[in-house]
Amino acid sequence: MIASWRARNTRHLLLGLTTVAAAFACRDTSTPVAPKASKPVQRVSAALSADATSWDAFSVDITTLTKRYDATGKLMSSLPPLTYHIDRRLNTASGFWKTVTTFGSRRAGIVSMTAHFAPELLELGRTEDEGDGTPLRIYNRAGELIKSSQPKPEVPTPKLRQSSPFGAALARAAVLQAAAVHRPVPVPFDRTWVENFVLAPDGVLARQARLRQRYGVPSRTDRGTDVYTVAHDSNFTTLEVDPVTAGPLGIVVAMGSVVVSRTTISYARAADGTLTRAHIRTESSQPGVSGGNRVTEMDITNIQLGKEG
Repeated sequence: MIASWRARNTRHLLLGLTTVAAAFACRDTSTPVAPKASKPVQRVSAALSADATSWDAFSVDITTLTKRYDATGKLMSSLPPLTYHIDRRLNTASGFWKTVTTFGSRRAGIVSMTAHFAPELLELGRTEDEGDGTPLRIYNRAGELIKSSQPKPEVPTPKLRQSSPFGAALARAAVLQAAAVHRPVPVPFDRTWVENFVLAPDGVLARQARLRQRYGVPSRTDRGTDVYTVAHDSNFTTLEVDPVTAGPLGIVVAMGSVVVSRTTISYARAADGTLTRAHIRTESSQPGVSGGNRVTEMDITNIQLGKEG
């Protein structure tokens, strides 16, 4: 129960940055047609991000690297970087944003004793989200739809040509990774989600109002930053915010007096004052590893907004 509370509040305070989610549907399993190439979009600017009518397209590249350390600080393991591209377009007929997330390959460490091993069947290829609350579609790198008889993240094992306990566990873990992310209730034509990536200089008051509405009145630290606190019994999650930009700077999750997770967020500033989220670092304790921790670094690049029509 405590673990689920910790995960839920951390996801909420991260403001939905990782947009891969999982809910499965029984649909045609034929190989889908590849999505059309996106039209070029403009670089982010204050004028563009502030004018809701001037853009209906968004894209970003994200690279995540995870390392695990023991209690002495010695590196135990390092996963190969996971890269993915997020492409979001407004459906002007429905008012919802369709999101296509394309994953890069991450095959290091996959070993098989069979000559017919097909790693592309075990890897996430892309996800497609219509944005209207209908189940997410998840495809492997072979273009096959991973389906389930239940439209919720009960997480099935994808169909494999060469079934094995190792392969099934790997595939299940990949889908569980996608299933772990919170999906907010969709709002037609809503654009506030872009503040997960872009902070326009003229949106400070609106961002402050939303933070206060959601988390209450902040306290001011000696460093001059605002801190919002969410409490549950003896557990606390705090969100540190720059009062000048109303941009999140960090998240700390504590169970009693013990800090179990610490996240820092940094930005790149354009000449016109626009901030784009550039890097997120999360250090958290490892379950079952006394004194060990896990460090995840996320680099965010090529944020673009533009007009499709």
